[in-house]
Amino acid sequence: MPDRFYQGAPAISAQERADRLAFLMLGEDDGAALKELHPLFVERREAFLDAFYGHLTSFPGTRSVLKDRATIERARSGQAMYMERMLLGRFDEDFFNLSIQVGLKHYEIGLEPKWVVAAWGVYLTYWTQVIVEHFHGDVVRAVRGLHAVHKAILLAVQLSVDAYYSKTLERIQAIVASQRAAILELSTPVIEIWQGILVLPLIGTIDSARTRQIMENLLNRVVETQSEIVILDLTGVSVVDTAVANHLMKTVEAAELLGARCILTGISPAIAQTLVHLGVDLGHITTSATLRIGLQQALRSQGVTLGRLEG
Repeated sequence: MPDRFYQGAPAISAQERADRLAFLMLGEDDGAALKELHPLFVERREAFLDAFYGHLTSFPGTRSVLKDRATIERARSGQAMYMERMLLGRFDEDFFNLSIQVGLKHYEIGLEPKWVVAAWGVYLTYWTQVIVEHFHGDVVRAVRGLHAVHKAILLAVQLSVDAYYSKTLERIQAIVASQRAAILELSTPVIEIWQGILVLPLIGTIDSARTRQIMENLLNRVVETQSEIVILDLTGVSVVDTAVANHLMKTVEAAELLGARCILTGISPAIAQTLVHLGVDLGHITTSATLRIGLQQALRSQGVTLGRLEG
């Protein structure tokens, strides 16, 4: 089968495949027993599929997935193909990948693992009776066939449920990443308070990831608004480490390269000590004790005088 058939499937190494087969004690003897059952499967296949899908469509949890006749026919066809592949008795990479794809399809259509496991239970109940009847009094062959079918179905369940939860985890991780990005975006708002003047109020703990977001947001807004002055207000930040302080200084330098003059406001004693320890040259950077004073300086430089701010 082409590689694209397995796109999105979690990779399973040759060693892990061997470990799983060994754990289930699924070996060559089981493969031979499954091949022996192939004619029986072909003979009873349609009767089984009628009974199986009749059962599934009688319960709300599975009926909601099997919405119409076309969906049922596709599922029947896929189920028949998958069982035939299982009865080849070759539990190789192709079988593992096919089983994983079954799990991914279950995820896609919204069939929860509890129904998948239960459906395989129905499957096993039907074929147990058929196999016992088929071998009549030959207990050894019947038990041999049943053991093989049990093991193969357990492997199929394991792989399909693994794939389902792998996609579920992937979706959760994507949601978390999206929410983290949104939180970072909200935690670094760049506000244009006056034409040509941007303010970036920083609050809380600042780590390396957040400083990267600060630089990106700030520089993008400087370019968008063609601002001439940027006020970085550190009033809400009690302390930063040397790495973050250094990154903030690089942000200031980058903004100045874009033509924006920076004003640092609200620097705490701890942050001041860190900047001194770094040996940061603040000679070219305007600093102010408070945001209010910084705003006054920025507005005056733009030729704007507001009485209430001056008061």
